[in-house]
Amino acid sequence: KATKASLVQSRIKQLEKVELIEVEEDDAVMNFHFPAPPAGAHSVVRLEKVSKHYGPVAVFEDVDFEIVKGDRIAIVGVNGAGKSTTIKMLGGILVPDGGSVLCGGRVPWKERKENALHMGVVFGQRSQLNWELPMEDTFELYRKMYRIPESIYKRNVECFTELLGMEEFLRKPVRSLSLGQKMRAELAASLLHDPEVLFLDEPTVGLDVVAKD
Repeated sequence: KATKASLVQSRIKQLEKVELIEVEEDDAVMNFHFPAPPAGAHSVVRLEKVSKHYGPVAVFEDVDFEIVKGDRIAIVGVNGAGKSTTIKMLGGILVPDGGSVLCGGRVPWKERKENALHMGVVFGQRSQLNWELPMEDTFELYRKMYRIPESIYKRNVECFTELLGMEEFLRKPVRSLSLGQKMRAELAASLLHDPEVLFLDEPTVGLDVVAKD
């Protein structure tokens, strides 16, 4: 029987016979210009003394924070700490048990439709795409739903298609896409209408390193 040492030596000899392929370095740089967001409240998000309970269990209590335009905020915590719950409250899906929540100067659950027109959201575990339609058809549906002007819509579709490398699967049904491709589409769909604020809940599920960068 071959020993481990002899097997290793045999593998080394095989590797030495492999022809190396020189790969030319690509120094090309892609530049993207993102237009300034539409005018809105300086304070994009404001929470004051906010609490939320599920039955007798307190998810969080007396939470205070403010996000202004230009901020990039990450909420980090263990499972069950209330990260997704906070995003759902800002989207008007959930109502806090106490305190004040404002998103763009609006009370999310009282002005849910208006609030939705000015925000984008991606939930890594839930899709906003139509499973049977190609991505470009879903984008067109969003154009009508958000009343996006044609010029802005075309500009954004072209921008995100190039930025996220979606050209090869733009016309394929969503059900046939890989998880990473679906997440790229989710990100693009959430940004089509130039939202004032973007909420991301586990947005890198399925994305490779290049797409994350």
